[in-house]
Amino acid sequence: MQDILFSLLAWIGALTGYDVRLELPNLVMTTTHNMCAQYGIHHKSQCDHAALKGFYDKDLTIYFGTDFDPGDLAD
Repeated sequence: MQDILFSLLAWIGALTGYDVRLELPNLVMTTTHNMCAQYGIHHKSQCDHAALKGFYDKDLTIYFGTDFDPGDLAD
């Protein structure tokens, strides 16, 4: 996953001139229900309905579900 982040930063830097020398976020792969809890959804039915695939929090952490597939555009 870090390779993807480095590639995206290189691409952004090359095309925009933005300073991309920054702290990379942490990446966490976890169960969908734990990810929902981290997001603030605590009821299983609400979590299932939300269909949360991932999110980025204020602590520089990107959460992905364990079923995340980087080859699937929907993910």
